[in-house]
Amino acid sequence: MAHKYYGWLDRAIIKGSEGKIIAKKVFIDLICSPIFAVTFIAGVAILEGNSALNAVNEYRRKFWSIFAVDCIVWPPGQTINFWLIPSQFRVFFVSSMIFVYTCCLTYIKHQKEEQIKSGIEKDTVK
Repeated sequence: MAHKYYGWLDRAIIKGSEGKIIAKKVFIDLICSPIFAVTFIAGVAILEGNSALNAVNEYRRKFWSIFAVDCIVWPPGQTINFWLIPSQFRVFFVSSMIFVYTCCLTYIKHQKEEQIKSGIEKDTVK
């Protein structure tokens, strides 16, 4: 499935100047990343026995940490993917990125609420 997706991206979406390519990729990331993150956090919370409402509330509380990871992992990773990685290796490269990203999400998912709040407070005090 991923091979078909990247083939479609190459043919239909990733065309034009560098600016257009970047704009399209950012647009795709803005759609895909939140859907994946909420599905991951809420899905794991439900599997742990929490209610759907608690799962969504957990995602809301951890949103900024997840958003920071999204911004750190995906824009540079996809830039490398589309400009430096040959098309036949893109699925492998992105699968490796997804592994790292999922590890980061797992860490955020299992952080205590106090750790998240103190991290946010440290960031806002700077």
